[in-house]
Amino acid sequence: MENENTRIVSQLIENYRESFAFLPTPIHELKNLRKIFPDAHGELGPRIFIKRDDLTGLAFGGNKTRKLEFLIKEALDCKYDTVITVGCPQSNHCRQTAAACVLYKLPCYVVLVGKKEEFTLEGNILLDIKLGAEILLAESETDSILMINNLIEKLKNDRKNPYFIPAGGSSPVGLLGYAKAYKEILNDEKNLNIKFDYIFFASSSLGTQSGLILGKKIFNLGNINQKIYGISVCKSFLDSESKFTPERKIVNLIDEFNDKYKTNVKVSEEEIIFDQRFNETGYAVLSEDERRAMEIFTKAEAIFLDPVYSARAASGMVKMIENGEIDKNCNILFIHTGGGPALFVNNLNK
Repeated sequence: MENENTRIVSQLIENYRESFAFLPTPIHELKNLRKIFPDAHGELGPRIFIKRDDLTGLAFGGNKTRKLEFLIKEALDCKYDTVITVGCPQSNHCRQTAAACVLYKLPCYVVLVGKKEEFTLEGNILLDIKLGAEILLAESETDSILMINNLIEKLKNDRKNPYFIPAGGSSPVGLLGYAKAYKEILNDEKNLNIKFDYIFFASSSLGTQSGLILGKKIFNLGNINQKIYGISVCKSFLDSESKFTPERKIVNLIDEFNDKYKTNVKVSEEEIIFDQRFNETGYAVLSEDERRAMEIFTKAEAIFLDPVYSARAASGMVKMIENGEIDKNCNILFIHTGGGPALFVNNLNK
């Protein structure tokens, strides 16, 4: 069945997409960063490479652009004429969705969920408006669900055919974006003559992580010890009232992918790495470790990390290197998932 899985997914990622992302994204070694983490004997730390998915090209770029190539393709093929999505007030996903809708002349509704004080005319919200998205504000997840259902009903009554994209583009269709990215990473390894022991990235709505796991399962049967290392940015996953653990959500999402595309990719919760040690301050609240990671990347490599996602992933990675959790002989890939507009939002950088 493995060959059949590979055939199906390869065909999907090559043919079932709209091509508007700037791919492949650049990859390069962070040579200055490596020198910052010598061990007790003064030897250099692990080699660190960065995959620049902040440079996917769509309205300041970001990882969601990869997913949207497939989501927009489905919307067009199924004759949907309006797009609805949802996210936090400074959602990178909502901004990129609004931008993709501009390219294909699709009306776009963005439901933003958060406290009133978070709705400031800065960063992604400002860009959403400039891209022509219709913005609806909800103060709770419950309110947003009701708002979305009412909007879908209203649009259908107006003889529209709305297509709903979940937060982060994390759906079976969206997984194809990072299954394709994983295949791209394999090509990067070949060009660099290297094997990555770790792939680090920020994980929130779990679609990026699920897609990478899917890609590894299908395309990389020779490096089974490689760690797909998601670092949690959202403290709500620690809530005891959550119906499913993040690991179970990833398994469920891949199971939904199997049902939709008639594949048979097997993933267990035990093999999923979703590290929640670094999200103590909560979502979009900078810790001192994250400030330090942002400064290290800026001063050493002239790379700006965003204060919500990439800073948390980088700070977790840095902590693990400094704590000796990662062997100095390892090769690390850090995926920069974007989020640059958040650097221009005052309350996210305090």
